[in-house]
Amino acid sequence: MTQPITEQIIDRLVTLLQAITIANGYNQNVKEVKRFTAPRDVLFTSHPGILILVDRIEKEDTQDYGSQECKLYVELGAFINDTRNTAQSIAVFAADIEKKLGIDAGADGWQGAGLATDLAVTEINYDYIDPDKGGTTGIAVIDVVIDYRHQRDDPYSVN
Repeated sequence: MTQPITEQIIDRLVTLLQAITIANGYNQNVKEVKRFTAPRDVLFTSHPGILILVDRIEKEDTQDYGSQECKLYVELGAFINDTRNTAQSIAVFAADIEKKLGIDAGADGWQGAGLATDLAVTEINYDYIDPDKGGTTGIAVIDVVIDYRHQRDDPYSVN
C-alpha cells in the first residue's frame, strides 16, 4: 500500500536518525528512534533515544495548479542519561541530530529522493528530569520544519 508523502518523510527521518552512531562520526550510538503514537511511547528501554512527534501540516496556496506546497512541522524529543554532565551530554546529542539532518538535506538525501524541498531546525529547547533530585536524564525538544510538495489533491504523489 502506498503511503502519503508525509509518512514517507517520517520513515526516512527514522532511518536517518538511527544512523547516528560513533562509527558514522557522531558522539554516541542512538539506541531507539520511534514515532509518537501514544503516551506510552515516551518511555525508552535504552538511551539515547529520539521520539518523533508530528505537530502539524500547513498547506500553502500556490499559483501552480498542479502542485500543493506544504510544511511539515515535527518535534524531535531527544533523551539521554548521563551521570557525569547531563547538560553537556544533551547539548552534544542535539548537535549530533542537527548535524545529521543538515548533512542529509542535499542531493543525496531529502532533495535527491524527491521527498522534500527544504529542511530546517528552527528551535532547540532543553529540560531535565528531576534535576533537584539527582535526575540524570536530559531532554532536548528540537523543532524541525520540512518543506515538501505533492500533486494537488493527491498527497500520495510527489510533484
